[in-house]
Amino acid sequence: MAIHSWVSGKKCIEMGAPHCEIITDLQSCRSLWEANQEEALPFGDWELRAYGAETSEITPYFLRHKELETLLPLGLSGDGVVFFGGKIYSERNGFIGPSGGEAELLELLISSDRNFRLLSWEIDPLGLKFDLVADFEVPYNQFWIADPFPDLESYVSSRLQTKYLKEFHYLQRKFDYTDVSPRDEQECTELIDMFIDFTVQSFAKRNARSVYQDELARRIILKTCLKAYEENALKLTMLSYKSEPSGLAVFIDKKSAKRATYLLNLYASSPSDVSNGVTCAVIQYACRSGKPVDGLRGAFTLKKKFGFRPEPSFALVRDPSWIVRPQSDLSPAEIASLYGRPFGRDN
Repeated sequence: MAIHSWVSGKKCIEMGAPHCEIITDLQSCRSLWEANQEEALPFGDWELRAYGAETSEITPYFLRHKELETLLPLGLSGDGVVFFGGKIYSERNGFIGPSGGEAELLELLISSDRNFRLLSWEIDPLGLKFDLVADFEVPYNQFWIADPFPDLESYVSSRLQTKYLKEFHYLQRKFDYTDVSPRDEQECTELIDMFIDFTVQSFAKRNARSVYQDELARRIILKTCLKAYEENALKLTMLSYKSEPSGLAVFIDKKSAKRATYLLNLYASSPSDVSNGVTCAVIQYACRSGKPVDGLRGAFTLKKKFGFRPEPSFALVRDPSWIVRPQSDLSPAEIASLYGRPFGRDN
């Protein structure tokens, strides 16, 4: 195991990984993040990451290769290591900065005695240090992307199975889809709060619990939405049924971004298929904006059903309390096609 010494918020590695250091000073981590991470709402934005981390009681624990300047932006949640960020919206993770030091940083992490849950990698970490990390790889739900097409009909003919065409067209007729632009932050907050309450009530009617019942999660969500609103990047599509508000698709789409992000699917308890309608709004937005829409992760059957494209997501876990679950939306053949291999030591 490496031996450490502290220098101005840096834990320097004297043995085992002499070219690496652990940085715990928040301002030092901010400087490194902002110097190396291309700012992209919502996951590349330091303010949102730091707010989510503080709200979730996660402290900085950045690993840095001193010579090559490769950076692995981690945090401590209790005694365990996670990617730096909040308990929600800590997505699209991985190394930042110059490449070359990844293997040594992984060696440093694994040689420690800490448990870790490093989730939502964009790159395959096994390609960096297979023998070292294969034992810690676990299945993790994939990302889903709504790709843009010239129009809805082009999307439908290319992406939807015949058995879903009737339902898709019916949803376009059933709901009125309206892009809305709140006049100010207060109106923005009130609108999103209203639809979050609708969603909580919808889950309660099914005897289910929504993440939106967690006040911590709710604060992070609203902070994220308001930051996007300040930067003119918050895009909202409201669904109405018989003139009553019934659903809200929330996107973050900065003009300079190559992709939009589908942040929230909010809906009332009635009609029962309004969540399906909100998913259709995502496809509409992709076609209208000409940008792919990042639908994030999740075992959400609707995304596959309506033709979203899967992208790989990876996870490394050393934690005896972690429950390993297979990706529920993909068949074994689809997993093999997407990932090109089975998981962990079996490949």
